[in-house]
Parts: sequence; C-alpha cells; structure tokens
Amino acid sequence: MPLFLKALPLSFQTFWRYLIILPVLAVPCLAVYVATFFIPILNLVVQATLINLCIMAGLRTALGARGHYTDLDIGKLVRGSLAFVFLGVVVSILIWVVVLVFVPLVTLPDSPYEITEENYSAVALILVVPFLYSLFNLAVAVPMTASAYTATPRAAQTHVFWGFGQGMFSLLVVSLAWLFILGTFIVWGYGETLIASGLQYAFGTASFSFGDKILTVRADLYESIGGLLVVIWATCWYFATSVLAWERLRNKLEAERATRLEVTRTSIEDLRALRESRMPGDPGGM
Repeated sequence: MPLFLKALPLSFQTFWRYLIILPVLAVPCLAVYVATFFIPILNLVVQATLINLCIMAGLRTALGARGHYTDLDIGKLVRGSLAFVFLGVVVSILIWVVVLVFVPLVTLPDSPYEITEENYSAVALILVVPFLYSLFNLAVAVPMTASAYTATPRAAQTHVFWGFGQGMFSLLVVSLAWLFILGTFIVWGYGETLIASGLQYAFGTASFSFGDKILTVRADLYESIGGLLVVIWATCWYFATSVLAWERLRNKLEAERATRLEVTRTSIEDLRALRESRMPGDPGGM
C-alpha cells in the first residue's frame, strides 16, 4: 500500500491535535510578523521562517500522533526553520539563474493566452519554474521532518539533506489532492464568505463597497468553515505522509546498522574461535 494511503488514519489523528495548537501557534507568529512587517528584507526572512515554523510544528504534531514523542527545544526548531529558508533561497537563485539564461533566447508572449511557435518555449519555462520549486519543497519534506524530530535538547539536529527526496511520489499525490481541495474551496467562494462573515461580525453590516464592487455576506458560513477544516485536514495528510516516509527511511537505516553490527560481532567471534583452534593443546591433558 502506498504511503499516501497508509497516512490517512494518521492524518485524522494529527488533525484534531493540530487544531488545538493552531491558535497557540498563530498568536506569537502574528505578533512577530506585525513587528517586522515594515523592515525591508527582514520581513521576508521572518515570513518564510514563520511558514516553515508552522510546517515543522505540524510535523511534530504528526510525529507525536505516531508515537514519536520528544521534548521540544524551540531554539533548535527556529534554527531548523531558518536553515530551510536559506536552502530555499539558494535553490530559488539557481532556478532563476536558469531562467535568466534561457528566457532571452526565446520570445516572451504579449499575453499568456497568445502561445505561438515562437514563444511557447518561454511559456513552458514560466510554467516549469514553479513546478521545479514545488518539487524542491516535496524533496525537503522528510529532511524537515527529521529536523523537527531532532529539535530536542538531547539530540544532535540532522542536516538539511538527511532523507532528501524520500517519499516524493506519495507527497506529490497528497499535494495535488491538497491543491484540488484548496481550489474547490476558493472557486465555490467559501473563502470569500468566511472573510465577509468575519467583517460582518466585526462591523455589523452585510455589504461592503470596494470601488465599483460590493461584497455581500452569503448565508453559507457553516459550509465555509467546513471547507476550511477540510483544507487543514489535507495539510495534516501531508504532514502524516512526511512522517511515514521519514519513519520508513529511519527504520531502514537502523536495520542496516544492526546488520553491520551483527556482521562485525560475528567476525570477531569467528576470529576468536580460529585463534583458539590454533592454540597448542595442554600438555597436562596428554
């Protein structure tokens, strides 16, 4: 059975736990984001770090639901989040270097809908760039899980490439499902409804004017909340799949290590037996 199916029960176990920690996580993250919002460059680093921090918190939630409990070292968790931010920056630079090298060789379209034989390469390249970065995000899911697991006072934190690329097929399937669920949530207008309902609760009015457009609160608030919960569950499905991919690799490496130790122990015993067999007999026993 593929990992993305095995992860389904764990995703539900992770889901209710993640709902509990989300408010606790959101308050300090929002405070830090607001405090650094007007500081150039730093606000981008902080934003990316907070996103990674929320992801690693979700991974720790899935790890706990799976039975892998460790004491939290928040400093290590933040450092791990920063490490993946800088790795993502390096990968982004490499991707855009490729873009800057190849885009001048093709003709950019005046409109994304005007695809001709002259500019289809540029359109393809523009589509490939986010796809490549998405693959990178899938590839670091297991390393982020390992980093989240070792964010504890009693363990050495793993490096950013530990388990790189593991479980990518299942993670890709879950990511596509997540995109479909999120797209459905947006297309059906649940996100807009949720925002508008929040505004109505805060300001006591059902309609708001934005230039020539009027945003009116719809009556399907409960459906909106339900759609949002499904999106959060799909995110927990991603966390659960990452944890199972990490666990599979960890068990494999531990089994290989145990095998090597057994071979070494057997070799030592064989050498000892060979040495004893070559020792001269006891003269008193002749």
